Amino acid sequence: MAVFRGFPWADVPLYCVAQCLGGFFGAFIVYLGNRPALQAADRSKTTGIFFTAPQTPDVSTGDAFLFEVIATALLLIVILATSDKGNNPAGNLQPLVIGLTITLIGTSYGYQTGYALNPARDLGPRFFTALSGWSFDVFTMQNYYFWVPIVAPCLGALLGCGFYDFFIHSSERSPHHSDERKPASELPS
Repeated sequence: MAVFRGFPWADVPLYCVAQCLGGFFGAFIVYLGNRPALQAADRSKTTGIFFTAPQTPDVSTGDAFLFEVIATALLLIVILATSDKGNNPAGNLQPLVIGLTITLIGTSYGYQTGYALNPARDLGPRFFTALSGWSFDVFTMQNYYFWVPIVAPCLGALLGCGFYDFFIHSSERSPHHSDERKPASELPS
């Protein structure tokens, strides 16, 4: 949103930290709710409860990266489409549409990676597990996979926003169009 919608760059670090803290405390709540079972289980087999990774050996890091890029791009396209005032925005139904989109992404791409969609969704819980007895090996697992759910969603978000602005955007000025685009309601019939 800072690149494509004028969100203040000065606020980006604050939002990143806040989201990572949210992921950290979300993992803490999951841990509290499942503590007896987690303490009895082999810790190396429980990390998938908290953060993302390829779900089978058949999913390569490259494939996982691609899945995360596509999934995040699709999510951002839907978010922008449902909030674009010149594109018949979803209004009060936007949370429902976005929730259903995340559900569809999860059922389509969740099998491959667990779908991060946001670096904080993986990074916050990964730090929680590292500090809660799983050790910092959680950052070296699966050939240092931890970078994929950080980089791929950022790239996917940029690609999704860029795609939307270049091909679909229909309201106020878009970074990819030099002309002022009019909302559909102001176009001649």
